[in-house]
Amino acid sequence: MVRFWIASVILLVAVTGCATTNYDCTRANACTPAWSWGVREPLQPATMLEDFKDTADPYAEFLKQRRYAEELVAFLDSRTLLNRGAVYAGSVAMIGASGATAGLAAFGASASAAARALPIGTAFLGAVFGIFDSRHQAQIYTEAANELRAVAISATAAFLREPDLQKKRTKTLELQAAIADTLSHLRLQLNAALPSEARVLETALKLQAKVEETAGIKPKILAITPSVTTQAKDQSILISGTGFGPDTKVWLDATPVPATAAGTTRVEFTTPLAAGPRSYSVLVRNGFGKETVADTSFVQADLTVTQCRVGPNSDGDKAVLLVEGQGFFDAGGSIAITTSPSVSTTPTWRAHTQWEVVVPRQAAPVQVSAITVTDQSPSGSVTATLPAASLGACQTVTPKT
Repeated sequence: MVRFWIASVILLVAVTGCATTNYDCTRANACTPAWSWGVREPLQPATMLEDFKDTADPYAEFLKQRRYAEELVAFLDSRTLLNRGAVYAGSVAMIGASGATAGLAAFGASASAAARALPIGTAFLGAVFGIFDSRHQAQIYTEAANELRAVAISATAAFLREPDLQKKRTKTLELQAAIADTLSHLRLQLNAALPSEARVLETALKLQAKVEETAGIKPKILAITPSVTTQAKDQSILISGTGFGPDTKVWLDATPVPATAAGTTRVEFTTPLAAGPRSYSVLVRNGFGKETVADTSFVQADLTVTQCRVGPNSDGDKAVLLVEGQGFFDAGGSIAITTSPSVSTTPTWRAHTQWEVVVPRQAAPVQVSAITVTDQSPSGSVTATLPAASLGACQTVTPKT
């Protein structure tokens, strides 16, 4: 049943790709003009130079070309409306949907519940299928239709003003040439508006990744908690996300670490012993052989405070103190500044190497006697203090100006 729905999705996408996109169905040999929701391009009348005989009715020949121009205007207006809301799926979405189908096959009968939970439907398609903005194509059709309107009106006026029958035939040929020029320019603009092969491929690859993440085939990392810890070994770190499973493995840089998955949304790993401060990239690979890398690094560093400096964004009302070191925890970390007189400060964690503390300037100088950073590590509370002798320019906050 699942594969039936997947096949239906792919069929829907294939039809949608031909029916609503700006890719020329006949040129791609993918479908006939009948797929354009009943909108067919008018057939050009076979009015060539040799057809203009002296006995031919110049009025009838001109009206034939004029009607052709009017039919083209109506056709182009219909394409304008269609392309304003066109969803560009077609072969791009097919690649992504095919990738999802291959991944779903890996579930097997034992994991059919996961497949049944897939949100297949309008919301699913809207969330994962790449959409190209088609308003530019709509504007191209509008400009071509307006140009043909102007050509038809001008040619009609010139034809009616011309008294000579032979010259009227020339006016008909001029109208035919103007229509051909407009269509040629239209085709050039449409070809230029099509997305490049590189862009289509890039969209297809992103789409496949999105489908796989939505289906739980490819893992996705949402958070690492904590993202900063000490250099000690065997600390438990939680990775939250989707697409995990019993066979999920974790690498810190190129080194595998012990990991245990708890369902499909949580996996825990234990830290190695770090000889010094380390920043790792975190890679997760699940049982389908699909892998992903965390957007942020995981850091192992023992807490130390090395210096304080006054930040460049200080002004007459405040001093911004930048406290630097390593091993500052984003979760469970804090900083305290001892001042005289006592003032209220505003600390902000910036990175595992920096805290920012805003000290409001007073009417008199404020003396800073110590800065203490505290981390709540898995083994307990850890503190590091920067004494007054190492405070440098941070030791005195000058008065308000």
